[in-house]
Amino acid sequence: MTMIRTARFLTVFLIGVLAAMPRVQAQSSDQAGVMLQAAIQTELVDGDLGEAIELYNDILARFGNERPVAAKALLHLGRCYEKLGEAKAREAYERLLREYADQSQVTAQARTRLAALRQPATAEASGVVIRQVWTRTVTAVSPDGRYLIFQDSDELAVRDVRSGENRSLTPGSHRRSGYPAISPDGQRVAYLSWNNEGSELHIVGLDGSRPQVLVSNEEVPWLQPFAWSPDGKQILAVFERKDATNQIVFVSTADGSARVLKSLEGRYPRKMSLSPDGRYIAYDSRPQQDSRERDIFVLSTDGSLESVLVEHPANDEFPIWTPDGKRILFTSDRTGTMDQWVIRVAEGKPQGSPLLVKQGVPGTRPIGFTPNGNYYYNQRTGLLDVYIATLDPTTGKVVGPPTLASERYRGGNTLPEWSADGQYLAYLSFFRALRPNVIVIQSLETGEERELSPELAFFRDTRLRWSPDGRSFLVSGRDNNRREGLYQIDAQTGDVTPIAVSRTKPVPVSQRNMWHAAWSLDGKAIFYVHHTDDESCEILVRDMQTGREMQLYRPDARTHLSDLALSTDGQRLAFASSTKRSHVAAEALLVMPAAGGTPRELLRLPQETAGRFTYSIAWTRDGSQLLFSRRVGEPSRPSELWRISAQGGEPERLGLPLWGRGGVRVHPDGRRIAFSYPERKSGLWVIENFLSQLEGNK
Repeated sequence: MTMIRTARFLTVFLIGVLAAMPRVQAQSSDQAGVMLQAAIQTELVDGDLGEAIELYNDILARFGNERPVAAKALLHLGRCYEKLGEAKAREAYERLLREYADQSQVTAQARTRLAALRQPATAEASGVVIRQVWTRTVTAVSPDGRYLIFQDSDELAVRDVRSGENRSLTPGSHRRSGYPAISPDGQRVAYLSWNNEGSELHIVGLDGSRPQVLVSNEEVPWLQPFAWSPDGKQILAVFERKDATNQIVFVSTADGSARVLKSLEGRYPRKMSLSPDGRYIAYDSRPQQDSRERDIFVLSTDGSLESVLVEHPANDEFPIWTPDGKRILFTSDRTGTMDQWVIRVAEGKPQGSPLLVKQGVPGTRPIGFTPNGNYYYNQRTGLLDVYIATLDPTTGKVVGPPTLASERYRGGNTLPEWSADGQYLAYLSFFRALRPNVIVIQSLETGEERELSPELAFFRDTRLRWSPDGRSFLVSGRDNNRREGLYQIDAQTGDVTPIAVSRTKPVPVSQRNMWHAAWSLDGKAIFYVHHTDDESCEILVRDMQTGREMQLYRPDARTHLSDLALSTDGQRLAFASSTKRSHVAAEALLVMPAAGGTPRELLRLPQETAGRFTYSIAWTRDGSQLLFSRRVGEPSRPSELWRISAQGGEPERLGLPLWGRGGVRVHPDGRRIAFSYPERKSGLWVIENFLSQLEGNK
């Protein structure tokens, strides 16, 4: 094993340790300096401006009297706001001059920056400029680039780039909102609204006015808008029907009527883009229902043409029309890395072969072009990896720094699981090109790794559950026939066997956490969470030989259960419970007899609390404690490891940062744990004058 080499992880870990120190000790100038260096590391090395801003503000709140440190924190805070194009930069510099005038070297830099801000903004008339617009992921950009729509918990929100102000677009709806598409005139937003009863297509003014339900059809449980027609009279969408048929449709904005353009059976496009003249639709899809790769197709809106635009034994996806309608930009992993390519198009047909535009763009998700040729995209960078730490069984504290489980395929490894004999570690590897959804099995003795590539699309919230005999895994996912449920994977061959598949139609994203499972100690049965046809939730136990099932627990309707964990003696089941429709956080931690009975609540977090414990529950080896993840504060903050007595009482913060939804697993020796940690940065970027770069690829 190698020691963690990533500064960001150690930064968060160090700050957590400092926060746990006594107050008097934590306010020393040495600690202030350490926190300042950690914040600068986050800003300049990691490039996470949003996190750096929070850290600088934390320093100012806690160490405002440490004048040299506070002055530098304000200077860096202003620089962060400048990079984000926010007006708050001026406020930070002016506060620095006002409150820390004695720090002459730092105030001189602040005066220089203020003078620069007073100059009118200039830009070159030509040449490609790449800049970060914001540090959060954005789902839509207005045609003039001024307004950004982003996901804010269950709601959609709008950010004004000029003022830096955010406001809710869908407040108080008591439904989830997502997948926005802005009209060509920038005045209206179409979006998907859903809850456990079903989905609807809504329209609202960008200013929040005139909300309207455009489509509500019980035969269409999922309907996603992608784009508006140039005249604003139709919305391009996909209808996911109850019979598992997916349809590309145009929805009239006048009366909500739908015109079906094409049926894709069980296939679903990740991206659809409408040509600027409204004549053609570019979309990505698997060419056959059992295909693993995607190609790009063009469909005319009048039904006269359908052609394959890009056909290659690779994943070609996310097609975007350029504003001149002459080319389509797309991403492909055909070289072994995720790259951006472009192909010329005329009358809906390819003109020549694709050309490579930019190599090495992992984590990029295109949004599209604005009419002036600026290209917007989300970029997720950084690493999500599996780590191993040692805990003192008595105190629960981390003994020494965590270690990285594997150096191979850094950046997309998560959801670890130990073998019952403690000799192997398995984890999922999601994000590599060409071979996604791989199970990696590592020998702890030799470090040797082997890989399984089952014919199964995993849900990102799945858990690997290794059978006691080491021969198979339980996972949740979707097979090539789009049957969703609980599957068993042979640990030697990767062969897939369905175990509990109760649906033949796609399950909305909001319900894809339902298949959490655990093996019995002898491996002859499994416990799992199941959603019934009426959307109620229950815990079942299933005999693996006979297939017979018995209900152990069924809560009130609309209660979501997750993350089953069986105690080491096999007598108790722990699980999380939530009444939130989003299913992204749990409100209560419960324990019940594995043979059935009334659950006992160990912990409940009130609705108004900022902290949430998420899908990550594990028993300690002696069965006396439960480990779980909990996030306190804003969603951008990492979760931390906590524990609570199996008898109840006050939870204890252990201070180890981790990915709350990535799972924590206890090794059979009772001391080591495996967990995931996300060192990710997300944000919106723009390439200005991007068309000039494409002109060089004629």
